[in-house]
Order: sequence, then structure tokens, then C-alpha cells
Amino acid sequence: MKIAGSWVPHRLALLRSPAWAALTLPARRILDRLEIELMWHAGKNNGDLICTYRDFTTHGIRRPSIAGALRQAVELGFVEITQRGRRSADHGCPAHYRLTYLPTEDAEPTDEWAQIRPNAKRPLISRSPRRRSATRTRPKIHFLGHENVPSAGHENAPSAGHENVPTEQGDELGTKTCLPSSPDISHLFL
Repeated sequence: MKIAGSWVPHRLALLRSPAWAALTLPARRILDRLEIELMWHAGKNNGDLICTYRDFTTHGIRRPSIAGALRQAVELGFVEITQRGRRSADHGCPAHYRLTYLPTEDAEPTDEWAQIRPNAKRPLISRSPRRRSATRTRPKIHFLGHENVPSAGHENAPSAGHENVPTEQGDELGTKTCLPSSPDISHLFL
């Protein structure tokens, strides 16, 4: 059997490893994008793979998720950063990466991912705390389908293509529910 086109092998031991199971979706997309970069260079530049944040975002990774996903891929032993990148106003120097489960031109795979055990004392992923506001300033607002309520002869009933100003009712949880101005909304809860 011959496989047409470029491809990257994944061994069964890699796919069944605890490290692979611990990968989040952004970290997996990091690996996918680095594999694409390797295939574009015919598999000859592992250890010198260059991917910028722009490359990662065009592959579907949200920019705020890139740093954490890269950190996870490194900590789980799938990626090694061979040269740190830096950003500057004139011109930057992008980071260079190596996929540890694939060979380089002069060395076999190092497979650091195989050293990760599921019952390790330290967590598989170290996460930096996110900065969030302590309290929410505005309550959540739930809309109960006021834009699709048929007009039943009420002059205040919303109609299609017309935005209606909802009335508000508060509950004990601090959220506001916006109801249509139509007095009969029982058909919404069928």
C-alpha cells in the first residue's frame, strides 16, 4: 500500500500514551500546525520548524490560547523549543521547534512524551492563573424568544423584522429575564 501525498506517522504507543490523552484541543492544533510545517519542508527540518503566532491563529487557535498550548505541548514532551523567539519593532526572530516524536536529519526521535505517567505526583499541565475581575458588574440577561412571538391582535406584540423593547423581571439569582410585552407567552414553553 502506498500513501499519496505528504504524511506524518503516529505510532500506536504515542496515541495510547497518557500524555497524548492529556492534550487539550489548542495543544493538539499546535502539534498539527507544526506537522504541517514539517510536511511543507519534506520532513527535513525537524528541529528548525518555524511557526509564528500568526501561523497558529490562521490554523484556528485563538491567540490568547497559544502560549498555554505551547507550554502544555512542551511539558508533555511533544515539542522542544530549540531557539526562543523574540518580538521587536524592527524585525522579530521567530521561535524554532522540534517535534520529539519524529526524527531529525541526524538523530532518532527522543520521545520525551513516553516519560509522562498518569499517576505522577505533579500535575500533567501547569496552568498560570488567569486574571479575571472579582465581581461581575452587570447581571446576565436571558431573552425568551421575544423576536418570534406572533402578534395576536395586541398592539404591543412584537412582529417579524421589528425589534421590541422587552420588559424586565428580576429573580433572586441576580439575573434579569427579558420578556416580550405580549401578555400571553405560554406558547413559548411547549
